[in-house]
Amino acid sequence: MRFPKLFVVLSVALVAAFMVTSCGPAVPPTTETEEFALALPRITLSYDADGNPSLVGLDLEEIGPLLKQYMGIDLNAYISMMRIDPFWVSWMTNANVQHIEIQYGAGGALIFVNGKALPHLAWTDESFSNVGTMVESFMGQTPWTGMIKTFLPFVQRTGIGVVLMFPKQEGAAEIPLREPSAIPQIKASEAAPSVIARAEVAYDNDGVPSLLGISSRDLSKMTGMDMRMVELPPSLIAQLKALNVQHVELRARSDGVWIFVNGMELPHIAWNDALLTDTAGLYAQLNPGSPLIDLVNFLLPSLVKTDVDLLVRFPVAEGAMPIPRQHNI
Repeated sequence: MRFPKLFVVLSVALVAAFMVTSCGPAVPPTTETEEFALALPRITLSYDADGNPSLVGLDLEEIGPLLKQYMGIDLNAYISMMRIDPFWVSWMTNANVQHIEIQYGAGGALIFVNGKALPHLAWTDESFSNVGTMVESFMGQTPWTGMIKTFLPFVQRTGIGVVLMFPKQEGAAEIPLREPSAIPQIKASEAAPSVIARAEVAYDNDGVPSLLGISSRDLSKMTGMDMRMVELPPSLIAQLKALNVQHVELRARSDGVWIFVNGMELPHIAWNDALLTDTAGLYAQLNPGSPLIDLVNFLLPSLVKTDVDLLVRFPVAEGAMPIPRQHNI
């Protein structure tokens, strides 16, 4: 089984962090519950030009044998997986991206590039808990789902941060890491939206969508355009019926994008004007010759001016009770 690279980086860095004492201040956990909270230190991984990592100045290939000797953990394979292709390291250096930070905790999983926050995953206690409910709905009652639901509260109440440092561009001024307490505050804009959209799409058992009673196949006949791209396989519709997924709603606002499944709120993407503007700037920084820079500079900041609701309904299985919407358009 192959683990995602970020998971490997976090896992190895976490184990190694307990072997050193100067990793940095602890990252606040997601919630201030008194029952359980774990704030782990911010860990810094430094990469050389060849993509080899070190932790607080220590070569991880030297730490690996120590972990194996004293803890019985063989991390050689994981350390190898933590290496980064020199191409990506060179790209970061040439673009003057000196560090990328991933912080888990404080109500979300945040990303900072050169100390500037980007749009990120955010949640409330309710939306985080709904993840367990959704996993159980999709996977059924299994030992895995029981384990996931059991450990979700512990995962939610743990805070950790990882910083990936890249070689500095020659002559570039050093960009300091952000203060650990510097967390972006996301608030809905009071300005009137410039784009307002409401739509309710219904799929039938054949996977054909309709809007205001007009199906995608009707539109194909009227316009001559191939609309099959918006259709879903009947097998997927049958699976959604079996799982009792009756509707999915997407809401885009000035402060982010929310997804609701059967009315249950899930973790969402949070943004504001500053985060979107900085993301557009980062795109230009990483792709200085791109012909899309002007378009990205226009589109990303304009997302804060949207007020969009898209509701997608699926056929209800025979005998199932209709689930009402919790968030009206």
